Amino acid sequence: MVHLKDALIALVNTIPPGRVASYGQLAPILAEQTNKTITAQIVGWQLSRMPEHERPFLPRRRVVNKQGYISAMKLWTKWRKQRQLLEAEGLEIINDTVQDLDVVRWEFESGNGNE
Repeated sequence: MVHLKDALIALVNTIPPGRVASYGQLAPILAEQTNKTITAQIVGWQLSRMPEHERPFLPRRRVVNKQGYISAMKLWTKWRKQRQLLEAEGLEIINDTVQDLDVVRWEFESGNGNE
């Protein structure tokens, strides 16, 4: 059986620069891969507890909520860093929200995380 953490790392790493995905997009793919019930909240929780030594290799900044809001808004330092990293990838952010979400949202194929 695939472990949630490993599946999550692999899936988030398929999101290319300049694109984003929501927690809710990741949840059903991870549920299929792990054969477990996975919600958007579980995805967020799992990302938030990722070990510090693994964080530099994981583009967590590319995961936002379903409206495109920056996910670390409540933590000022992390929010500012997430915003800077997304803007450096060419995304426009206004009022804490990724713009043109319909254009920049990464669409996964079922089960494998690739478009």
